[in-house]
Amino acid sequence: MYAAQQLTPVNNAKRILLVCCYGFLCLLCCTASAQPRMHIEKVEAEGLTNYYIKCIAQDKAGFMWFGSEEGLFRYDGYSFLAVKNFPGDPQTICNNNIEFLKAGEDGLLWVGSRGGLSSINCRTLQVDNFTAPQVFTVYSVTSAGAD
Repeated sequence: MYAAQQLTPVNNAKRILLVCCYGFLCLLCCTASAQPRMHIEKVEAEGLTNYYIKCIAQDKAGFMWFGSEEGLFRYDGYSFLAVKNFPGDPQTICNNNIEFLKAGEDGLLWVGSRGGLSSINCRTLQVDNFTAPQVFTVYSVTSAGAD
């Protein structure tokens, strides 16, 4: 014979508490793992010409910079300014396919692209390029701390 398990008020309370705790933990895990979603509309009329934004940075003046496969775009809160590569012109960024942006405290924006590394003076928009004889891609830039 099997012994019948009796449900006492204490056992019922434990089960209810256990189910409530499990439900709370599931809710907490789902909320904690949810990534915030960012939505950027294509605003071609203002000058942003690509749906696929690869990287975003904000310089110390507050301008937002967007890197895409079609170039670099600076947003001032009202309109976009395109900063693009023009082959043969050393005063333009290395390549339009932007992979990485890093805004420095010195007022420079570092731009890693499929053609090398560029620095842009955020105030004057002067471009300096750092390229090699062979094509290379820059995916990140880190700063070396002074010891």
